[in-house]
Amino acid sequence: MKNKGGFLRIKGETFPYDVLVCLGVKREEILAYFDKHFVDALSPKDLENLEMKGHGRVVRLDNNAFVLWTADFPKTPEQFGWLAHEIFHTADLMLRKAGATLSDDSDEVWAYQIDWLTKIIFKAFKL
Repeated sequence: MKNKGGFLRIKGETFPYDVLVCLGVKREEILAYFDKHFVDALSPKDLENLEMKGHGRVVRLDNNAFVLWTADFPKTPEQFGWLAHEIFHTADLMLRKAGATLSDDSDEVWAYQIDWLTKIIFKAFKL
């Protein structure tokens, strides 16, 4: 998957939530991916929420999986910043869904979750 957009499915290992990473793809490609791999997986609410409203987006689906999506495949420092931003949101939503709250006593688990997601994404996309 070297230096181009695409999809990566991360199975929930640290928490029981899968993440579909979509870098540099369009909404139609995401919907086609779901049609091919997860027939009827998206609810009407999910379809409504899967809209790009900036450079990146994280959506928690009704089935408790997550979609991490960036409009551009990261190549510039700014685009890497957008990816980091969305990785943080993904980790945050996962941990809050699991019942954790961010505090001085829990911030290390956020750091480990961000580290885990970042390594998987960077290795898979050869960033």
